[in-house]
Amino acid sequence: MLRLLNTAVFLILIYIGVSAKPIKITVNYSQFKFDSSTTLVELYYSFPDTALVYKHIGKKLSCELQCSLNIYNNLGVVDKRTWIVEKVFENDSDALHQRSDLIGIQKIYLMPGQYKFSMNFIDLTDNTKKDSLKFDLNVKDFISSKMQLSDIQLSQHISQYDSTTNMYSQKYIKSELVVLPLPTDAYVGTSPVLYAFTEIYNLKSTFKLDSFQIKYIILDNTKKEVFDVVYQRPIVSNDQIDVLQLPVDVLNSGVYFLKQILPITRNGIIDSLVNLKKFYLLNPDLPAEQSTLLSEDEMFLRSEFSTISEKRIDDMFAMTKFVASVNEVDTYTQLTSLSAKQKFLYRFWSQRDPNPATQVNERYEEFKKAVDYAKRNYKSSLNPQGWNSDRGKILLKYGFPTQIDRKYFSSRMDSVQTYPYEIWYYDNIQGGAIFAFVDMRGLENFAQVHSTALGEVNQPNWFNLYAVKHNSDTEINKTKGGNFNLGR
Repeated sequence: MLRLLNTAVFLILIYIGVSAKPIKITVNYSQFKFDSSTTLVELYYSFPDTALVYKHIGKKLSCELQCSLNIYNNLGVVDKRTWIVEKVFENDSDALHQRSDLIGIQKIYLMPGQYKFSMNFIDLTDNTKKDSLKFDLNVKDFISSKMQLSDIQLSQHISQYDSTTNMYSQKYIKSELVVLPLPTDAYVGTSPVLYAFTEIYNLKSTFKLDSFQIKYIILDNTKKEVFDVVYQRPIVSNDQIDVLQLPVDVLNSGVYFLKQILPITRNGIIDSLVNLKKFYLLNPDLPAEQSTLLSEDEMFLRSEFSTISEKRIDDMFAMTKFVASVNEVDTYTQLTSLSAKQKFLYRFWSQRDPNPATQVNERYEEFKKAVDYAKRNYKSSLNPQGWNSDRGKILLKYGFPTQIDRKYFSSRMDSVQTYPYEIWYYDNIQGGAIFAFVDMRGLENFAQVHSTALGEVNQPNWFNLYAVKHNSDTEINKTKGGNFNLGR
């Protein structure tokens, strides 16, 4: 009898070993604010419980997966860790019939910046079964004074945490909720429910009311809106969470996007915070519909560029040229027809889309916000359009600065009398760069006099040269008309 049992176990092991597929690990991540200088990266992973080779331990079957993670920045290794994932079946029949995904999470605390992730996986029962992957990650900077959204974490289930039970590991507990990761971003079944977890930062310092509105939109794979839901949420703290539980059993199987919109007002300008997350739906009762792929010409005709008038097209490129290369400027100047210019601008911004999978071209939207802001805030008698002022040009070229230090007035108590000046700080340019602007004629026309960025005018002694008021009225063009120019 014992021999027959051993033979049966041996056959089971052979069956599992032969039928087991190569390890295919799914890895995903979300980013959250940890503190004023550190970002929490939650790394999620999953794999089928049948992907590994099982070994017999007593009456049970067990498998082990060794996982290793190395994280690098430009200085070298910043994090290195190894851990074991184990699965145990109580009996042989479970090992043959049970089918589920094993999930896990690693919490990583990093400073904002660029990192490279390298992961390796190996089956400890059969070390010929391996998997590995590498990817780059730009760790976000959650600025303490600015209202921001974390990433959207899609979840297989979100429920209230019950401390009287030990059903879930503490690593899945967030804000008194059990948030189970969904690394595949795929909802499977005939009654699927989408769960999404997001954190919102600096609510009370942004909204002066006791509630705020948040909108969720479901988009199909062609970015067409399927339906939306709007919620009015109470403001209970400066940093708080938002949880979405949305039945999606009316949707056909396919690829979708969850869009999250939080309307806000910044500097008198109506704006919004936007998140977009792709997810997959597999509902056996509702098969996928046939979708139509759009050609580049069709995408162009749907864009705003196809309707730009002859009068506006050159003005638009005059703004765009601050982010264009020399060759791109030369190419545009040789174009004569309106259609050619429209398509040039469409391709120009399409090539700069940081995430073509999303509905929004984030780089172009940021550029339009910069143009609008410059028109409103940087216009003067010498530069009535605003965007072509020195500050406007830098704003269009590099985007909004991380921080601005302003000094517009000198008091009699100041040891040094100065002209109005601004210092802009960019943390994301060449490891950190500054720009200095001085209004030397009191006309709100701030001239760029210094920068540490490559290719920009560099005058380390700019403060004494241009900001300090000297007794002489003959200082370096300060009393002459027109724009101050350092040959930029």
